[in-house]
Amino acid sequence: PTPTPGGNPGGNPGGNPGGNPGGSPTPTPGGNPGGNPTPTPGGNPTPTHGGNPTPTPGGNPGGDPGGDPTPTSPSPTPAPQPETMAPSSSPTACFVTQTREEFLLEELAAFNETLLMDPATSQGSAFAWLNGSDTETTDCLYPTVVQRYALATFYFATEGDSWDNYDGWLSAESECTWKGVDCEDGEEVSTINLDNNNLGGTLPNEELGALTSLEDLYLWQNMIAGPIPTSLFKAPLSIVDIETNKLTGTLPSEIWTTPSLTKLRVSFNQLEGEGVSSNIGTLTMLQDLWMAGNMLTGSLPSEMGLLANLEYLFLYENKLTGVLPSEIGEIASLREVQLYENDLTGSIPSEFFDNKSELEVLRLGENDLTGTIPAGFSKTSSLRDVRLNDNSFTGPLSFYNLTNLEIFLVGDNGFNGTLVDNFSELTKLEFFDLRNNSLAGPIPSSLFDVPCNPIVYMQDNQFNGTLPDTIQNADCLRDLYLSNNMLTGTIPSIAEGTLGNLTEFLLDGNDLVGTMPESICDLRDPAGNLEDLWADCLPPNADIECPITCCTSCY
Repeated sequence: PTPTPGGNPGGNPGGNPGGNPGGSPTPTPGGNPGGNPTPTPGGNPTPTHGGNPTPTPGGNPGGDPGGDPTPTSPSPTPAPQPETMAPSSSPTACFVTQTREEFLLEELAAFNETLLMDPATSQGSAFAWLNGSDTETTDCLYPTVVQRYALATFYFATEGDSWDNYDGWLSAESECTWKGVDCEDGEEVSTINLDNNNLGGTLPNEELGALTSLEDLYLWQNMIAGPIPTSLFKAPLSIVDIETNKLTGTLPSEIWTTPSLTKLRVSFNQLEGEGVSSNIGTLTMLQDLWMAGNMLTGSLPSEMGLLANLEYLFLYENKLTGVLPSEIGEIASLREVQLYENDLTGSIPSEFFDNKSELEVLRLGENDLTGTIPAGFSKTSSLRDVRLNDNSFTGPLSFYNLTNLEIFLVGDNGFNGTLVDNFSELTKLEFFDLRNNSLAGPIPSSLFDVPCNPIVYMQDNQFNGTLPDTIQNADCLRDLYLSNNMLTGTIPSIAEGTLGNLTEFLLDGNDLVGTMPESICDLRDPAGNLEDLWADCLPPNADIECPITCCTSCY
């Protein structure tokens, strides 16, 4: 079974774990008592693009970047095609000694003339349009010929005719009126916002560098391939959001020398090579560092501690190695740290939890981390999503003061000790996964008094004692996995009308005895939702007597 906690993970990228706790129940488990269900709460978050991302992981990996409008889909203005006729050699009224072509070549002298004169290139298509079709503008008086050429090249390079919306592009109107283009003072391009608009092709290198006033670039969720242009970072960029494309190659070193950057979002591409440069300390204004879902390598430099304004650190699903620098933990502004599915080693530095009032999401699962959880963890009450699963952590668990906790995944580690019967403050808990550890002692009865906690996974531990009769208080309970522990006694009956949402109840591999209560079997009626009921009921030496119409798997 693979249940997921609710939420929006962009793919969060990530942030809010996706999925629906009320989704279709998982298939009936097989008869293999060694089978270990592997549920995960939402998988990869898809980070949202507006306000505070909450993974989803994407990757999510929804939302608009910084509140910019989501593209609409009106009937697009047909894009004019560049003429292939030979350029006119006759001078216009404002030309005395030059033809239009000569003037344009002079204005565009910084660009490769071979490409300009080759109609098979995006540069050649843009030049042909300027020279043969864009004749309503008087070039010798027009102040932004280079900018107009750069945008036209961008249009052809990213297969503009196939965009979902290309209103205004290649029209005689000012390029500042073209779809997704905003200009500072109505003249110099400051923003390009064409996210989720079916852009393909590649990004032109030299031409993007010609947009010297560009501050915000939103091209996320398109199909753009090829490398990230190095010249892009000549501009005073603040926001670069090009995630969820097909970009390849390495991260340009120029990124790390662009101190104006506040948001760098390149998640969910096919980037490789060094992930985070030791030169990152120059990006002191950076708030978002989203680089998840690539093939980036290397370690996390201690210079990341210089990012005093960093709020969202998404580097999950890469190939990063090394330890967690304590300097990262010293960043007081951190809200979300998502580094899961890498090859990180060592322990969690205590600095990650010292005087933290903003940290809400900590996802370090599926690494090679070791050691115990620092004492400050239990005092970080701002935490709402903690996932430390699939590592080699040891020692006891203390989380009872995390009053905002919604998701707690620490399965597949080496945690030991007992649980305190003190769940009364965890009123927001929705997903509780302790599977496959070495935890012992009785199951706390107050766990089932949490107002609405649908998921409880405690299988493959050493819990003992009897089943709390407070189970019937858990009205929202959907999955309760208690297999392979050391529980004793009988299975308690429940009151009529309780546990109506229970779909999976796994009790096999314990020392329980007696008869399966009729009130539990009633949940298997056609009107009930219970689909999987596992117990040690296999004849002839059954510990639990259970009708064949009641238990779905006997061991």
